[in-house]
Amino acid sequence: MNGNFNVKLADGTSLENVEYATHLGRTVTTHAKPNAEISTRIAATMPVLHSLELFGKETRCSNKLKINVHNAVVMSKLIYGLETSQFTDYTLNRINTFQMNGPRTILGVPPTFIDKDLSHRSLLELANKEVKTEKDKHDKRILASEMIGNRRLTLPGRSIGSGDEDPLRQVALDDKHLEAKKGAIRSLKSW
Repeated sequence: MNGNFNVKLADGTSLENVEYATHLGRTVTTHAKPNAEISTRIAATMPVLHSLELFGKETRCSNKLKINVHNAVVMSKLIYGLETSQFTDYTLNRINTFQMNGPRTILGVPPTFIDKDLSHRSLLELANKEVKTEKDKHDKRILASEMIGNRRLTLPGRSIGSGDEDPLRQVALDDKHLEAKKGAIRSLKSW
């Protein structure tokens, strides 16, 4: 990233310099812009959202089921694996705004440019009231940005609990590089 390096593989083959690439299902750009990843995710999720809108119009199921299906299908496709990325507030707001398309359509709420008092949080409260039953007291919809934040909190625990063959554990908790990292931190503190 942010460089013009001539990278060669072990067999001497040079890698092509590109502006963006897909690596492990994520879009990586030369300038490390998270907005490109979000734009790609939203574009990939739009057909699913349109299919669910058709499902909502053509079926006689409850709003509770429609909201639960939206949360399970659309949100899982949108935010899968994003806990390892860093986002600006603008980018997180884009994710939250896209998330609100489903509940807004299901509940028949006009867009925010018509009703500016209806924020993301108040729309989620409406969706939660629609979904909540006596048995589902713990069942609550949250903003996509909060889902990503919650997953970030559990990521280190998954790395620690995984086996030595897990790639994330190898990068984050590699024992042979841990001492070198501690030494570098000590030298920075004394400098």
